[in-house]
Amino acid sequence: MSPSERENRKRRAAPVRSANGRREPARPERPLPKRGKPAWVRPEYRRRARLRNRLIAGLLAVAVVLVVALLANSSVLRSNGAVVLARRELPSVPVFFCQTDAAWAGEPMGDSGRTLGEAGDGVTCLAALIEMQQLKTPIEGEVNPGTLNAWLSENGAYDATGSLNWQRAAALLGVSLTERQPGWGIAGTLEMLIQQEVYPVVRVKQPGTGTLHDVLLVGTVHGEFQIMDPLDSSGEPNSLSVYGNRIYDVRYLK
Repeated sequence: MSPSERENRKRRAAPVRSANGRREPARPERPLPKRGKPAWVRPEYRRRARLRNRLIAGLLAVAVVLVVALLANSSVLRSNGAVVLARRELPSVPVFFCQTDAAWAGEPMGDSGRTLGEAGDGVTCLAALIEMQQLKTPIEGEVNPGTLNAWLSENGAYDATGSLNWQRAAALLGVSLTERQPGWGIAGTLEMLIQQEVYPVVRVKQPGTGTLHDVLLVGTVHGEFQIMDPLDSSGEPNSLSVYGNRIYDVRYLK
């Protein structure tokens, strides 16, 4: 120990004179508090950090799985359709047309060589919704599948295979067309449209053959959508359950 250090120690150990002149013993030197480890190296901090990182990694993994599932389901819905069931009672007074009615079944569809009786399901649905929604058209007189087909044929609304060009038809009629793929929440959308007296044309597959076929949604009864089926000549609404309550495309006009 150096002389200066010894001198300093003596001074610290010497009695201290208080303000009133009394001599008081020297206070012992208070050791400096020990500094702890930084927070980021403490075991509890590292434990919490590991838990937080695992939680974040788990949430990211769940998010990735959900995104992949949604993308996969969207493609499945496009190929396999969507099952739709009704939640509300929405009765209506449908208009019934049958594409095989003798009054127009043999009428040609444009220059395709096909007839309404063979491929007129979409046009028959369109004629019915025009009447049900009371849409104004340039067609003079009654609107039915025969008169509508003749007018669409004159105005080039069919392609070479006899398929109806819905965009062209909507433009000719002066109305807006919405086309949708069935997806999450589509049943609620269909119910809302029917409640607003907007009747959607939906595409189904015929049992056995799997042939695509257009039908018109006209209401709901006992949890099932009711349809006007262009192939049904009974003049009565049928249940969408005939086609498994499964739809593949949705179109509606306003």
